[in-house]
Amino acid sequence: SVKLTTNTGLTATQWILDGGHYELNVVWPVGVHTITATFDGGSNTLVSNSVVLTVKTPDLPGTSITLDSSKSSITTGSTVSFSGQMLDEYGVPIYGMMIFVNGNSDTGRGQGKSAITDSSGRYTVELDNFRENDVGNWSVFAEFEGDSQYKKSSSNSRQLVVSSPAPAEYYSLNLNVSPSTVLEDEMAVISGQLTSSEYISG
Repeated sequence: SVKLTTNTGLTATQWILDGGHYELNVVWPVGVHTITATFDGGSNTLVSNSVVLTVKTPDLPGTSITLDSSKSSITTGSTVSFSGQMLDEYGVPIYGMMIFVNGNSDTGRGQGKSAITDSSGRYTVELDNFRENDVGNWSVFAEFEGDSQYKKSSSNSRQLVVSSPAPAEYYSLNLNVSPSTVLEDEMAVISGQLTSSEYISG
């Protein structure tokens, strides 16, 4: 039999066929493999010339992703929707791919969600976990990490401003009478005021 070895640590053995021919079908990993054949003839070991087999990553189709948002600014506790579409390099929608929508704030905070593209290549996620500590300017983008069929891609970023809700107002109504005691047929003045002020919690 003939033993094949490579500089990348792969080995294989194949029986010699009639006429001294041998043949081996291989599926090897990506890389550049220098292959040498060795035949052990007992008293004499024969070593062949070396050949090089280069295994490349397939040239996968490119992809593109769009990203739109329902709002450009929200207050904490609110929800904002992000949607878009994934297309291949020929503009054909891609179905069943996982898209990650990630947001990063200027204060170093982050959050994200994922969605699967539908038959039109479209996806939608809702980000709703914005709390008091998340106030600031956010940059949100969509990303496809790539797989065995398509290349990875990412969308342009969308800006989102997260702010605290405006303080609520409350109203008060007071009433006065002057003087508080009068004689019969004397006049008393009754007055009051309606006021509003900002209610500050905590």
